[in-house]
Amino acid sequence: GGASGLPSGPDSGNILLVTVTNVVHPMTVDVVTQIMQKHGTLEKINIFSKHGKTQCLVQFSSPESAAEALEALQGKNVYNNCNTLHIIYSNLQDVTVHQNTERSHDFTAPAQPASAPQPDPSTRAGPTPQQQSAAAANPLLSLAASLNLPLSAIGTLQGMDALQRAELQRRAGGPGGPGGAGGGGCHAS
Repeated sequence: GGASGLPSGPDSGNILLVTVTNVVHPMTVDVVTQIMQKHGTLEKINIFSKHGKTQCLVQFSSPESAAEALEALQGKNVYNNCNTLHIIYSNLQDVTVHQNTERSHDFTAPAQPASAPQPDPSTRAGPTPQQQSAAAANPLLSLAASLNLPLSAIGTLQGMDALQRAELQRRAGGPGGPGGAGGGGCHAS
């Protein structure tokens, strides 16, 4: 429907066009990956600005995954009361990614030689650079990283109130400073 002022596209496909309104926190590949990957295998992400709006093209491996993500995330906020997602199907057949940056990523391409192989998560000490950059924008991510929890634990942390999270952080010896215990978590779950 064109009534909302957003373009309308086809009614199926494996590529979603996501328009983000009320943008307070920047949208990065890490953020988009975090909210989209639970709905299916991601192939490509490209984030861009058009007519002053932040938009993302998200290519899934299957139309079913794209449909699930669209249904689950339509109208949701990425953060508390901001970064609202408006999703339609794209009429593109393929998303073009020239290089992997914080605004575009091709998950189907072989790893770039510049990136070192990732160590086994069970043996590594501390958060990965991706987790650290995402943690800066998301207190739950920083809490999970400081406790060496997997990203899948964030849902559990979201279910806790601020006092429970602060206590968990205090026991872990983590920083109790600003932004450590309160709001702003990834809302689309």
